[in-house]
Amino acid sequence: FKAKDLSVCTVHNDDIIKLCTSSGTQGSLSIVPRDEITLMNFLSSITSLFPSLLGLDRTGNHRAVILGPSADEAGDIWFSYAMACLTLQVTAEYCEKNSFFDIDYAVETIRSAINNNEDLIIVGPPFRILEVCQKIKSIKNWPSISMKSYIISAGGWKNRQREAIDKEAYRAKVAASFATPQPSQIRDCYNMVELNSVLLECEHHKKHIPPWLEVQARDPSSNSVLPDGKNGILAFFDASSVSYPCFILSED
Repeated sequence: FKAKDLSVCTVHNDDIIKLCTSSGTQGSLSIVPRDEITLMNFLSSITSLFPSLLGLDRTGNHRAVILGPSADEAGDIWFSYAMACLTLQVTAEYCEKNSFFDIDYAVETIRSAINNNEDLIIVGPPFRILEVCQKIKSIKNWPSISMKSYIISAGGWKNRQREAIDKEAYRAKVAASFATPQPSQIRDCYNMVELNSVLLECEHHKKHIPPWLEVQARDPSSNSVLPDGKNGILAFFDASSVSYPCFILSED
């Protein structure tokens, strides 16, 4: 995907409705073509799987606070687009405009919603969620979020890898700052621009694989498939993609 002039399109160019790009944090871009079927399959996977794994009502009573831009403002940058799509079924507030993250607006929006007894879904990369946590620590009498609220990290640490902490330490910081009633309210999800599905954690912090997706761990030295329980390079076979061959050997 990152090779110059390499075409990975498997439909006619006229059928492509979105050229999705990576954030380029490693210095090179992936450009992935999506037609209407492929994009709708991605959106459908979110709207069908997320309510079941989070236990959300179909009535859409939750309010989302996105620590990033809206899908329209994100344009072709896949991470921001996918993050915005996570909240298709609920009313959402976006805290980044013109590439500026307004942390004061984010914190005040969250606090106002909690005081109004609203159930929240807060979505953002882990480093941004921790920025909000740091801001919350300076506020006296911060209210506890509701039992049905969730804080979902997405996208990893990107170019903030020096700030990365392990999963347990991250969840402990978030739980302490947001005063979450239970640890299952803090979740993580996995996706990348080349993959047409999102993997979301359940309440036990295990990521669930949808039935149209096969995932393998491969030996980094031989590329051979490893048995269950062994760490390796992740490979994906995603049947929801029509417009490009979604057989991916990742760098994760």
